[in-house]
Amino acid sequence: MGAENRIEVLKQKRAQLDAEIQRLAARNRMQSRKDDTRRKILIGAVVMLEMADHEEFARFIRKALSKRLMKPRDRQLFNLDASNLR
Repeated sequence: MGAENRIEVLKQKRAQLDAEIQRLAARNRMQSRKDDTRRKILIGAVVMLEMADHEEFARFIRKALSKRLMKPRDRQLFNLDASNLR
């Protein structure tokens, strides 16, 4: 096999490896997003349970939500007054 043929074979292998790296990186990013979403859902579920059992904690969470949620659509989800926006 000549040097030119060997170079072509190596370029093809590199292209295949680059494609595999991209596929694996994309899969990794997708799994990270899924894990992050699952964590948020679980945290939210625990917070909601605790809010139901502890009024002081519920007030704290409502105050934090009112302070941090700026989009009217988000505020509406938690029945927060839209006129309190900064």
